[in-house]
Amino acid sequence: MRRIALFPAIALFAMAILSIGGCSNNEPFVDNGTPADIEKLIAREKTYDKLLPVKMGGKFGYIDRDGKMVVNPQFDEASRFVQGRALISVGAKYGYIDESGKLAINPQFDRADGFFEGLAAVCSGDCGYDAKEPHKWGYINKQGAMAIQPQFGRVSFFHDGLAAVCVGPCTGYGDSFEGKWGYIDQTGKFVINPQFEEAEFFRGGLARVTLGKGSQKKQGYINDKGAFIWTPSN
Repeated sequence: MRRIALFPAIALFAMAILSIGGCSNNEPFVDNGTPADIEKLIAREKTYDKLLPVKMGGKFGYIDRDGKMVVNPQFDEASRFVQGRALISVGAKYGYIDESGKLAINPQFDRADGFFEGLAAVCSGDCGYDAKEPHKWGYINKQGAMAIQPQFGRVSFFHDGLAAVCVGPCTGYGDSFEGKWGYIDQTGKFVINPQFEEAEFFRGGLARVTLGKGSQKKQGYINDKGAFIWTPSN
C-alpha cells in the first residue's frame, strides 16, 4: 500500500438535535499536501481510530495512522469512525464501512447519522427540514437491520438510553416549527410522550425541553421519567 500526501478531511457527526443527517466536514482539508503535513496531522490527532478519511481527486478514501492508503478514494462523503462504523456516501445514498475498510452496510439511505449506543438514525425520502414529500426516520443496528421501524418526522441520536423523536409534520424552524417531540427507548417505545416544541438529548439523567412558542415559550429540565425537576420558565 502506498503513502499519500493529503490532509484528512475531519468529518464529525452533527451533535445538535436538529442537525441529523449526512456527513459534514468541520475542518478544512488540503489536497496535495506534503508527507510532513500528514505526519503532523496524524501526530496531533486525539483519537485511536485505525483509519482516517482523506480526499484525493474529488473522492474520499481512508488511510491508516502510518499514512498508507487502505481504502481507495471512492466516496463522495466520508466521516470519522463512531462505535466501529464510519458513514459514507456514494451518489446520493448513505451507508457505512467497518474499521477494516470493508463495506458493512450498503449505501441505501437518503439521510443517515452515526452510531450512538449501538443504533444509527436513517431516513428514506425527502428528509430535509422543510420536506414536502413523505419521509420517515428510523434506526438501524450495526448489521444494517432495522431496529426501530421508520415512523418519525425528525430524530436525535441515542444518549443515556433515550432518543428525542418528533411526530407530526416536523417541518420548519423556530416558532414556525410544526410537530411535537418526545422520547423513545431502544425498543422504539415512547417513554415520554410527544409534547414539547424542542427537546435536547439526556445527559446525566436530565434533558432540557421547550414548551410553547413565541412569547409563550418556556424552558425547563425533565428527568428520564418525564417529570419536571426544573419548572419551565421564560
